[in-house]
This record gives sequence, C-alpha cells and structure tokens, in this order.
Amino acid sequence: MDGRAEYRKIVENLIGRLEYLLSSGITEVPVERGEPPEGGPAAKDPLEALSQEISGCRACGLRNWGARPVAGAGNPSPVIMFIGGCPTVEDEENGRPFSGNDGAQLERIIAWMSTKAGFEREEAYLCHAVKCRPASGKVPSAEEAGACKSLLERQIKALSPKVIVALGPVAAGLILGSPDVKGLRGRFHAFNGIKVMPTYDPAELLKKPALKKETETDMLMVIDEIKKDRQA
Repeated sequence: MDGRAEYRKIVENLIGRLEYLLSSGITEVPVERGEPPEGGPAAKDPLEALSQEISGCRACGLRNWGARPVAGAGNPSPVIMFIGGCPTVEDEENGRPFSGNDGAQLERIIAWMSTKAGFEREEAYLCHAVKCRPASGKVPSAEEAGACKSLLERQIKALSPKVIVALGPVAAGLILGSPDVKGLRGRFHAFNGIKVMPTYDPAELLKKPALKKETETDMLMVIDEIKKDRQA
C-alpha cells in the first residue's frame, strides 16, 4: 500500500468511527492532554516566555495611553547586565533598549570596559527596570514601577548575570529599594546573591559630563569584579 492509499484508509476509518459515535448519540469526545515532553517542541525557554509575558503585560496604566513594553536584548547568559530606568521613544520604535543617544553613550562605556576587562560586548544584556515608557517628561509612579518589580526579578533570575549595573534612580530604586544613586554608588550592593553597582544613567551623563569621572570609578570596580570572577 502506497502512502496516499494508507492515508486515505486512515481517514476513512476515522470518518466511520465518528459516524458510529454520532449514530449512538455521542456528540462530544473527551480528549486527554498530557504534559509536553521535557525539551520537546512545546517546551518554552524561560527567558523567551518571560519576554512574551512582558509584551502582553497590562499590570499598570502605562499601556492605556499606548506605551509598548520593551523586554530587553543581549546574551541570555550574560557576564554583566545593564539595567536602565525606562524605555525611550526610540526604544519603543526599535523594540530594543538603549536605542537613542543614551544608548550610544552606554555603548561607549561598554566598549571602554571591554578593553579593560577582557569581555566581549556580546556577553552583556541590556534592559530597563520599568518595561514601558511613561508619558513624555514624567517618571514612573511607585505603582507603575512596582508593577514591573516581579518581572524584573524573574528576568534577573533567568539571566543570572555575574554583575548588575543599575543605571540611574529608577533602576536603583526598584533593585535596591533606594533611588539615591549618589549615596549608593562607589560600592557594591547585593541583590539575591548578585553584586550590584549603582551608577548614573547614561542620559544624565549627556547632560552632566562632570559625572563621567565618578561613573568611570564605578565601572573600574565592576571591571575588577569581572576579572576576579574569571580568575576564580
């Protein structure tokens, strides 16, 4: 029996079975749904699943005025994770974090760090603490930021970076509980066993170039930490 004849036979048998069930008054057939096999086609990567959840999130009011979430981008097993405050208009348009002038500033910082630390740009992951852009000129409210806290914590857990750099008051506030970057910077803090270095947001560095020296000091400490981890 060739393939088509065998397929036709299966269909005929199925139709005959359904006709029998209908003639017996049975109009519904229960279907048992087992768990997909581990690693099978239905299995979903935790980071990918979380990104999809972020894309559909409506836990706060930011989506009501048209804001679009930006989950993050980069290495799924990063050496270093840079977490900013909120997406910009450019980030929304491109669907990627740090797509504007602040992103160009951050890329310069990362390139400089890479020459010092010996890690590649591709080993970093970039995202924002708050996944949606607030209305123009506003900062996220405590409620809006709080709605993203669980998502961010799960994102950090899924990525498990060696070091986190919290860029600016929104990121520092959500990760460390205080937005006081000036008071927090210059030393490491801990978040679920991961070392966190708070420092200034790249957008603030563009407005206040004098802060770059302090940021450089913070990043040198991060570089030393990465070197120590690689030598361990």
